[in-house]
Amino acid sequence: MKWMTMMKYSPQGAAAIKSAGGAARRDAVAEVFGQTGVTLLHWWHGGTPEWDVIMIVDAEPDYAVQASFTLATFATGDMLRATTIPLVDPEAFDAALVPAHPSAE
Repeated sequence: MKWMTMMKYSPQGAAAIKSAGGAARRDAVAEVFGQTGVTLLHWWHGGTPEWDVIMIVDAEPDYAVQASFTLATFATGDMLRATTIPLVDPEAFDAALVPAHPSAE
């Protein structure tokens, strides 16, 4: 399952990215995610007042995995806040439209 995560750097994180650069930060996050079974697919610097980083990750549809990579990221102290949104492809969305137990007629 794919997830979109948007994050805001803490002052510590902003200093780290200024020192190491954006590509190094992306690579460090990808390594942490890899340790939790999450694959970083895309990474962008948002440059908005609300969010500094927007990324797409691939993780099992398991909230324990989701929580694991969120906690791993926040444990570094580099993130101030984040929001994560599950991304549903059209086929999965269509499947969700079919009732699990159609009523007998």
